[in-house]
Amino acid sequence: MNEWQPIETAPRDGTLVWLFDPRALIAHVGRLHKGAPWPRSPWDHWAFDSGEWCEPTHWMPFHRPEPPDEPRYTLTDLGEAYRRAMGAKLNGAVKAGDPE
Repeated sequence: MNEWQPIETAPRDGTLVWLFDPRALIAHVGRLHKGAPWPRSPWDHWAFDSGEWCEPTHWMPFHRPEPPDEPRYTLTDLGEAYRRAMGAKLNGAVKAGDPE
């Protein structure tokens, strides 16, 4: 399901979803919060993940991107690049004022 659905059909268990509030004019990630932020409040409310309350009219599932299988750079690669850069700097290959 990748189409906007009426807010009445949205999950009510705190699952993160895309929310569309026409007042905001863009979609935000958010969820239904059980109770208001003050103690013993009976009201549930929708809020963007930033904490801002909203009145969405539609929702769509939110899928977090899968992490890559392998990191692009390992700490060893980054350490080696740093050592080469510092070695060049220490050996005078990079002069003061040169872009690095």
